[in-house]
Amino acid sequence: MSPCSRIQFFSDPEQVNLVEEINGGNDFCTYLSPVVLEYSRVWVSCYAGTNALLSQNDQEQLKDGRSNLETAVVSIPKEWQIACWLTETLTTIEIQRESITQDSQEVFKTLITAMLAFYDDAKAPNILKSCILKLLSRLVIKLRYLHSKLNTKGNEYFKDQTHLQISGITQDFLQNLQSEIMIQMESSNNLHGAFVQDAVEFMMSFVIPIGKQASQLTSYRDMLSQQIEIPDWMAPSLRLSFYLHYFRGDIAELPKDMVSVKAQQDCL
Repeated sequence: MSPCSRIQFFSDPEQVNLVEEINGGNDFCTYLSPVVLEYSRVWVSCYAGTNALLSQNDQEQLKDGRSNLETAVVSIPKEWQIACWLTETLTTIEIQRESITQDSQEVFKTLITAMLAFYDDAKAPNILKSCILKLLSRLVIKLRYLHSKLNTKGNEYFKDQTHLQISGITQDFLQNLQSEIMIQMESSNNLHGAFVQDAVEFMMSFVIPIGKQASQLTSYRDMLSQQIEIPDWMAPSLRLSFYLHYFRGDIAELPKDMVSVKAQQDCL
């Protein structure tokens, strides 16, 4: 956007009710943060600014001296907010129940399956994908807490299930997420978007074992399928997650390849 340019969003065709406005300001703007408009129908007006205040280099980037900003409009399902709130509320109630049973795991898996289906089918922008990843991270943490409460009763639930089976997270989802992360990393410069951060934080929550002692693991990679490749730059973050959960008392021991001093230095 060129200086003094602006984009206005209205909720009526007469352009009386202004719901959002983006100003180009006094500088040359090449990126805009996503805007969420809580309206089913929106009218847009764009006003071109001036390039007189720009440097010669910035002026050359503007075609015909006008703003040239690629945009995408995405429709958010009206049930989105209710679905997220309901998922958060139901799972919180589930882990607060006094009589927790193995059926509680099925509640979590059903909700996680629904979130994964929406993530894959909605083709949502990164701002919505980040919301889903944050919610999935919370569900995995709650599921780990649920399992710990079941085990305090002397029961050994999920002992014959893999980490993926317990959590309900699919291998295809993890592989696709890794591909999305790499695409985002390659398309950006040194400053990466919030989606990459939320995706890495989800992986840091997911790799912590549910219902399996970490000491039985050779490596943190044992929690993932062999087909899922972890990039070298992400590995320290995943190892750091194990250390943080260990010092917090969430896991009793560390994987075997993380006990040595060298492994701890590699993480730092």
